[in-house]
Amino acid sequence: MAASWAPRRAVSRPTRMSSLAVLFSWARAGDAATRQVATSASTNAPVSTRVLAAEWFHARTFNIQRIRSMKIAPRRSLAVSRIRPCCRTIHVPHCSGSGNGVLYDMRLLILGLALACAAFLAVGGCSVQEPLVGDGGEDANVDRVDGREVMVWRPASSGPHPTIVFLHGSGWEPADVERITGLPSHATYEGYLVLAPRGTGPEGGATWNAGNCCDPALSKGVDDVQFIKDVLNHYYDTGEARQGKVFLVGFGAGGKMVYQAACGGTKWLAGMAVVGGTLESPGCNPAEALPLMVIHGLKDESAPYFGGPVPNPWDGRQRVDNSVLRSTAYWGKLANCDVEPSRDSGEGWVEDRFDMCQDDLVVSLLTVTEGGHAWPGGRQVEPDAPQPSRRPDATARILEFFSAYR
Repeated sequence: MAASWAPRRAVSRPTRMSSLAVLFSWARAGDAATRQVATSASTNAPVSTRVLAAEWFHARTFNIQRIRSMKIAPRRSLAVSRIRPCCRTIHVPHCSGSGNGVLYDMRLLILGLALACAAFLAVGGCSVQEPLVGDGGEDANVDRVDGREVMVWRPASSGPHPTIVFLHGSGWEPADVERITGLPSHATYEGYLVLAPRGTGPEGGATWNAGNCCDPALSKGVDDVQFIKDVLNHYYDTGEARQGKVFLVGFGAGGKMVYQAACGGTKWLAGMAVVGGTLESPGCNPAEALPLMVIHGLKDESAPYFGGPVPNPWDGRQRVDNSVLRSTAYWGKLANCDVEPSRDSGEGWVEDRFDMCQDDLVVSLLTVTEGGHAWPGGRQVEPDAPQPSRRPDATARILEFFSAYR
């Protein structure tokens, strides 16, 4: 499971440790109270006033650092998104001292039209990006496992394939995974089998039993961890899914469910990505460390970045969430990562990477500085839901991250 690519190094390091590094350093400390916080991020047991005061202070410092980090110019190179030919936006760099760029859309080229625009940055470079999302589930098949729906996107080649299991957000349906994120069409082009099992609940109200969220699955005590394993066993038996090369992706409650599944045992997993979710699994004790990418909006109200009471929870059930920092630091500690993460930044995002970990694992926290509870680079879940930020492209970043472990 070793990575074959060198991790990106930081554009800049803050003069003070980020609060993510501080929380992770607590996990390495010998003090019993601090060890309780870091090694059991999922518990709600009280901790010392000193630790809570320190977290509050560093959370504020962390927020200020991210605002200041936006003054750092993004990298000059233009990242190449993995896209399906002739149906996605591509970027053609024309980087000079003035920083001009040209954006071509293949669909418009087919019609004989061209779309041009200029992007002026603080330094030379170009970065113009459209959300890379699909239109729906018309390329998918619907199977049933344990009486529940599983939407399946299959690559063109024969299996077994590395497999992505996408756990949808509360209130989504499996078909929404493509409409909102575009990940299935991108991933199948990369050779993945993509499975989107359905949670429990009425149409437009499906949820997962993910620790402290969400009804009706939570109140019914649904064993969603076993259901996910049953889904995978079904596709192992059909010869389509490759054992040992399974990746979990989740949004919101689906992100909490990713953590819940990983806490129940990780030997069957190759990696995971969580967007807009936190670790809420009591007694989390996975068998081994995993590569993890966390993407979270700093202004997320449905899963507050710094944790605490959730205003207006989706299912009406009052809860208190852990912070994104504590959730990420827990997995960094599990992988025996170096205490201080490297830092990279671009327009609208800051990434802290624990890239000095055992077995070349990487644990990454990508903070969307103006982001709410939405899939960056995707579409709105519904008209009154938060508007997704255009950058970063969460789908492209996740697939890039997984590519080192497939």
